[in-house]
Amino acid sequence: MICIFNIKNRIFHQYIDDWYKILIKIKKIDLFYWSFIKNYKSLVKMPKKIASKTSAVAVVSEQPEEVIIAAPVEEQHEVIIEKKQIESESEVETDKEEVNAVDALVAELTENIATMKELTVRSQQDLKKLVREIQIERKNAEKGKKKKEKKPRNGSTGLDNEVKVVTSDFRQFIEKNYQQIKDDDDNQIINELKYDSDGSLVISRKKAHKFVNAYIKLHKLKYEDNGRRIRMDKTLQKLFPDYAEKKEKGTVVKEENFFFTSVMGAISAHLEKNSSK
Repeated sequence: MICIFNIKNRIFHQYIDDWYKILIKIKKIDLFYWSFIKNYKSLVKMPKKIASKTSAVAVVSEQPEEVIIAAPVEEQHEVIIEKKQIESESEVETDKEEVNAVDALVAELTENIATMKELTVRSQQDLKKLVREIQIERKNAEKGKKKKEKKPRNGSTGLDNEVKVVTSDFRQFIEKNYQQIKDDDDNQIINELKYDSDGSLVISRKKAHKFVNAYIKLHKLKYEDNGRRIRMDKTLQKLFPDYAEKKEKGTVVKEENFFFTSVMGAISAHLEKNSSK
């Protein structure tokens, strides 16, 4: 009997709770019914739960549950997703710009460091050179050595002084060829012949040396295989017999030995040793 009564009582309570939930939902519950249900539930007490091997009754919560209907949020979700995508894209672009700026700064710093290294090396080299020069000057000062400076020449040298031509052969050679012999600039070496008071031809050693060399060049008397050696023609053999080839009975007893370095010594035999004032 107790088991049947418990079952009926539970069924009645379940029935009352279901109606209460329905009335709450449709918001048509009256104050009278509310007080009745409240008082009844407080008067009728539920019996204690009896353990049974054959059956088990579920316990229903006494407090009503409120149902909250949420508004649709699909559009809001789409807007939020789009905003997040835009924000993420802008963040990515900002990150790229920052990375590019950092790369440019690193490249500039690297270039500046390389320039500074190069300047440092050059400065060290210049400093070493300066130290060496100072050491050399100190040594020279200690030894009392001074650099020799070339003194400017005042007036003419001995080669520029005019002297008499003492041989008739050399005089005839100059008088015959002076209008034809020219320098590399096609200027006449001897523009006008000069004579002293006794009628002797005068010329400087420097001009005489230049005159003979120009004659050799004009007549192409240099050896092809040796540009320093002079091939003597009949005129030069007559002027400088000591350097010409000699034959005896058709046999060469002395070979020709005339070079450009021999010209100055060769013409000395035709000029006066003491220069005229």
